[in-house]
Amino acid sequence: MSLTNVAYNPAYTWADPEVRSLESQMRQPLFNEHPIEMGLGNGEAIAVRVIAQGSGYAQQFAAAFPGDPAAVSVDHIIKAIAAFERTLISGRSAFDRYVFDDDRAAMPEPARRALTDRFQRASRSITEAVSTEPAGGAGGMGGAGRSGGAGGPRRDGAR
Repeated sequence: MSLTNVAYNPAYTWADPEVRSLESQMRQPLFNEHPIEMGLGNGEAIAVRVIAQGSGYAQQFAAAFPGDPAAVSVDHIIKAIAAFERTLISGRSAFDRYVFDDDRAAMPEPARRALTDRFQRASRSITEAVSTEPAGGAGGMGGAGRSGGAGGPRRDGAR
């Protein structure tokens, strides 16, 4: 899954639709054992120690979570990463303005020609794929499931 515009996702995993926040999703890649992604397993204390000892992180966490004696904690690390991910928004690109706002000046002519060419090629590919009947006819079943006709027995037993 791309992190771009992830702040707008209604769910964050295909396996569990109840995971509805970046914070709840974050624990899986950090600490899961099956599948292992980041491989921290039970290494929460190690993660906290490494970040707390990192260059400037302790001061930055203290500023982000004022008044908390344990400014660097797993929960705060997860909140910080989720807050960063929420800033990865791609709206208002030249493409967005061209397509959604009908702003014809948003994209230069060569980019518009390339976009049109891509859409036309995609459209032709889809049209060809849909209109071309697979070998054997009948959706590629080769006569299977049909009464009579080429390649399949008739219901009355005759050939």
